[in-house]
Amino acid sequence: MVIYMSDLRGGLYSSKSAQQKLIKVFMQLHQCVNCREYFTELKNIGGWECKSKYHPGKWDYNRMAYTCCGEKTTRNYGDHSALDHYMHWNRRERLLIPPILSSGCTRCDCVSTGKNPIPQGEILVHNIASMIPAMEKYGRKLKERPGFLRSSDVKKMKLVRKERLPEQCFASEEWS
Repeated sequence: MVIYMSDLRGGLYSSKSAQQKLIKVFMQLHQCVNCREYFTELKNIGGWECKSKYHPGKWDYNRMAYTCCGEKTTRNYGDHSALDHYMHWNRRERLLIPPILSSGCTRCDCVSTGKNPIPQGEILVHNIASMIPAMEKYGRKLKERPGFLRSSDVKKMKLVRKERLPEQCFASEEWS
């Protein structure tokens, strides 16, 4: 049976069966594509706690830096600094060579290796209101999650999911 988020309504006045479907989806165990850790959506959503970071900006070849944070490549000033990343060093020597770029500047949510009915982007809080007590008991409180967007109108409060999808070879549509 395939469950879609559009079918899930876990508001305060939802039926018991609708709330049970929502609990089943939020308590399902997933493995992250990026950091390979196991997680449930109950702790993951809007928490931005994936161990792998990413650069949301693009690489600017004119400035030789990322557009998001301005990070530039690092240089190794050793005897063979120009050739460090082209030479085949043994494992011990390779540990001494600093990486050219960091892993990233922005935190994100974990991304499931399998199918996940919870949509990317934003989730309205009033649609998952019955899950809020469990989210606060087993994870971080809603107000402490960096992905929580507060609003004066209850129906406009949201949880924002930031997901870094792994880079794909031939990602353009002309190859598919």
